[in-house]
Amino acid sequence: LAGLLDVETYEEVSVMAFKAVFAGKGVELPGIDVNELTPEAVVVMRAFCAAKWDKKDVECPARVAVEAAFPSAHSYVEVVRYYLDETTVVRNLLGLAKYMDFSDEAGRSEISSLIRLEILANSKLEDILVPAAFEVLRMVSIDLADARRSATDIILNDLAMQDEFAEACTGATPNEEAIMAHARALVLSEELLKFPKAGSDLMILMRPVLQKVVFPAMGHPDEVVRSFVIRCIALYCQIDFSGAEASTYIKLFIHAIRKDAPSVQQEAMKAVFDLILTFSLSKLREDDENNEREILKVLGEHLAGNNAETQTVAVEGFAKLLFCNRLPREPGLLSRLLLLFFNPMTEDDSRLRQCLAIFFPAFAAASASHKLIIEKIFLPTVRTIAEAPRGTALHSVNSFMVGQFMVQLTETSIANESQKDDSLGQASEIHERLAAAILNEIIDAPDEDLAFTKTLCRLVNILRFHATESNSSSLNELHALLQAARKSQPDSSCRKLLGKVEERIEWQLNNSDEEVCGSSTTFEESPVP
Repeated sequence: LAGLLDVETYEEVSVMAFKAVFAGKGVELPGIDVNELTPEAVVVMRAFCAAKWDKKDVECPARVAVEAAFPSAHSYVEVVRYYLDETTVVRNLLGLAKYMDFSDEAGRSEISSLIRLEILANSKLEDILVPAAFEVLRMVSIDLADARRSATDIILNDLAMQDEFAEACTGATPNEEAIMAHARALVLSEELLKFPKAGSDLMILMRPVLQKVVFPAMGHPDEVVRSFVIRCIALYCQIDFSGAEASTYIKLFIHAIRKDAPSVQQEAMKAVFDLILTFSLSKLREDDENNEREILKVLGEHLAGNNAETQTVAVEGFAKLLFCNRLPREPGLLSRLLLLFFNPMTEDDSRLRQCLAIFFPAFAAASASHKLIIEKIFLPTVRTIAEAPRGTALHSVNSFMVGQFMVQLTETSIANESQKDDSLGQASEIHERLAAAILNEIIDAPDEDLAFTKTLCRLVNILRFHATESNSSSLNELHALLQAARKSQPDSSCRKLLGKVEERIEWQLNNSDEEVCGSSTTFEESPVP
């Protein structure tokens, strides 16, 4: 089974699969010889330990299996050292460390030495080992601060001190070993910045690392290296809770978004979106409103970019910010996301479509004020699609489906009861206001714009109204508008649709507290593209 799963390519999936197998009763770990470990064998062992581990039980099957394979810390070190050239085996052996007993100080010291000198400082080994090795270093260290000091010492004194490291930083013509040492130093820097419970102590430790390792690589010719630089600086900004570092480096990220290669642009965009999410846009603008507009402009340009991956990053970032109310309430941005959702050009971008398919219902349900934003974009968005020139992607989009989707989003039944706000009263009459706006549009529409008028008539027909003492006057006004709109229409199908709505409102005015609605579908039947 392990061979069929291809554990080297799908390592974590394989662990999950075997973990499910071992969760069953009576399934035991097959005999494994640590002298002849294969990737399949060590993945199976790791999955068994994950399934059978019980921290409170000193004789749990996982603990027994690990102690049988590695009677001491020394034996564990020797096994890891023996398989250092086999990345999958070593990474899973490192994953087994969490099930071992590190109460012996001599054993912890030996493991720490192995991790530091033979894995983390060995730039010839694959970088994929770094996260697992860091986790083991944290486990065998006295505390988190000790692990951080060890990590920065590796970067500054083991890697950065190698010959020709400075040449690797400046993009000169160094030897391969110097390039690998610099790459490993950047990987370690990024991993260190991910440590939990960051703060001022980590900032103090990281400043010399940034000066000696990260900043010199900003102009490196390899875009992979520049991407590491962006991620490291972004993480450094995040551990400064005051937001001062974020304000300092925001211009660097904006420059990268404008000028650098697509992969670096994407990392810089993620950095800016995360910083806005953490600190708010106003805190990053340095007391200059022009900076705020410039940041949004640069990010927004990639919503219409030619690079699909960059466009998806922009969509995901703006969706997060809008959902968390981290942006000025500009309806135009939400409309752009909606048009991208239905645009045939994004049909093959499953990540973008999935993001927006989750975002819009969640956004509408999170707050009544969000529904008011959707109300503002309703007619402009439908009109944009209806007026799209022939030959453009939007021309083929069904404007009724888009309008129907927005009708569903603005229904008062689609709400999170725990997040009602002061806009709830206004949101309860969105469909009445939408109907009035649509009917005025129908009355003013020229006769030659029949297709758009028919779409508007169909949209009025699916709006939901509810007669109450507070909105009875609104329904009377709608009734008058419906009569005027019906009389203004030369097309019989439009008059018929409007007449149905008029009949429903007449009935509703005579039967208050009853909801009258058209043929709107539920979200389970939602017209997603």
